[in-house]
Amino acid sequence: MPVSTRIWLITYGASSPSMTHEMLSSHGFGVSECYTLTQRDFKYTLVRFDTRVYRSQLVSFQKDSGIIEQSIPGFESIAHNKDRNTVDFDGHPGLSLIIEHLNKRSSELVAWMDGGGNCLVDGILWDQLESVDHGRMRKSRLVSIIKETNAKYKDLSSRFEALEQQNDLLATELAECKDEIESFKETKQALKHKVRVLQMMVDSENRRKLCQ
Repeated sequence: MPVSTRIWLITYGASSPSMTHEMLSSHGFGVSECYTLTQRDFKYTLVRFDTRVYRSQLVSFQKDSGIIEQSIPGFESIAHNKDRNTVDFDGHPGLSLIIEHLNKRSSELVAWMDGGGNCLVDGILWDQLESVDHGRMRKSRLVSIIKETNAKYKDLSSRFEALEQQNDLLATELAECKDEIESFKETKQALKHKVRVLQMMVDSENRRKLCQ
């Protein structure tokens, strides 16, 4: 089933034209944020669209714009976000480089945000930064962060409760298993004693017969 999402990470050849919000907008895409970085043989663009976009749309856009598709071994050239609550591309090195350069305030990273917002405090990568100035964030962004944090807290609390219940169940099963083992040991000892008694009786009977 084709994937559609708002956040995409695109890897392409360094000789290609840079994928900017102006270029994307000229092809009919509504862009909220755009980060583009050139490193050696690759260019990386992390983009958040206003609406969900399909991979096929980005493939067509690349062909029309003369962008050379190029990928890092083990990673997709056009990767979609894996998690609703955070930016997650399964350890893609392109994302790591973008975050690194954003933290360094590097001039090599071209970052843009709709409405003139500050990518460092209002952008999708705010929680990946080494330091965040919440005092400079817009109220709407703070409200959004609070909602996201509450959602994560509820999810973690739910998972914790489920694990606690599972732990209690396992502890009960372990205790029952220990009781069964102890009961088995007692039964085993009792059977051993009966076998010894029977053997003594057999030996005694054999000796009696020999003496007759």
